[in-house]
Amino acid sequence: MKKWIVYLSIFFTVGCARLPVASYTPQYEGITTKINGQANIGVFSYIPFEQGRVRSNQIENTAVGNIYLEGNIAELVQRGTFIELERSGVEFGKGNLTIVGKIKKFKADDLGFNVDWNYTINYKIIDQNSTIKLDKDYMADPLRVSKFTITLQSIINDVNKLIYSGYKKFIDDPDVKILLSKPNKMK
Repeated sequence: MKKWIVYLSIFFTVGCARLPVASYTPQYEGITTKINGQANIGVFSYIPFEQGRVRSNQIENTAVGNIYLEGNIAELVQRGTFIELERSGVEFGKGNLTIVGKIKKFKADDLGFNVDWNYTINYKIIDQNSTIKLDKDYMADPLRVSKFTITLQSIINDVNKLIYSGYKKFIDDPDVKILLSKPNKMK
């Protein structure tokens, strides 16, 4: 009987565990690049999910076990991009350029004593005639954390840092600055 009580308590504890709620919070590491421009946010996609390798809310990882977030990763990155563009001075709904994103890699290499986070996003800027003005991949700065200090909150913080790092590479790209700073009012 005692054995069953232990099994049931483990079952209910694991079965009722919540997933980390990952909402993007603006990052305040350094000065945000300022751009006076207009754009729209388009659809974002998560390639590992589209290829059937992971779920829409799952971060790829190398060790046993899975890393799930409460929400869809593509939507989280889209929201993070929107927030940071807004902080950079981009006005939404007024321009003829649309920014779309494809998350190509969101991976935690968690074999060993550390976790090496890797994140690559492809941003496209498309005009109202569906002409692709920019199509580039941006790889976030590598992030290594000790496996022994990881908490749910630290995972969320690391996810936010990676999204911001990819965004920062995008917004600091001279081609992006030129495109978003040009007058591109809707006609």
